[in-house]
Amino acid sequence: MSHAERLAAIDGYTAPRWFKTVTKETFDANNYFAMQYSRDSARALRLWRESAAVPLPVMVRYLIEYMAMDLSEEFARVRVPTKVLVPSFDSTILADKRQAYVKTLFIDSWDSVHVRNPGIAIQHVPDSRIFITDDQPAFVQHAIDDVASNRITRPRASRFFAGATPATPSYRSRQ
Repeated sequence: MSHAERLAAIDGYTAPRWFKTVTKETFDANNYFAMQYSRDSARALRLWRESAAVPLPVMVRYLIEYMAMDLSEEFARVRVPTKVLVPSFDSTILADKRQAYVKTLFIDSWDSVHVRNPGIAIQHVPDSRIFITDDQPAFVQHAIDDVASNRITRPRASRFFAGATPATPSYRSRQ
């Protein structure tokens, strides 16, 4: 499905129907599981509750905008040293059929980014969930230090980054 076709489906079908049919109870029951937020169960539950406290119209609108967004062209134009930290989750989450979307959404989706732009380094963070910075603060700090000291491995760095300018984000403006 092309980006234009996806936008048409979201604008013509998903958005108008979702606002009319979803309730707070059904949204919360089908939202991320608490265990996906953090490896610490108490922290995970607090984070889930924070997310669940967001008013339903705001969450629905956010998800519709997220589904409509296509950053593939933006990622292709990134010319600054970039390292993406990807949560690894654990075998319990990854094996759960009710959470099958986790691998696709949080892990596999970054493969296409790296293919479009080999200058974007993808690094999987062991023993982490969505809130990587809470689960593995030392790992995250080391990754930041790598970027700051220009220790990211990237192909032909001198030609790849020469004369590049950062992309300006524009999500739906390219319809």
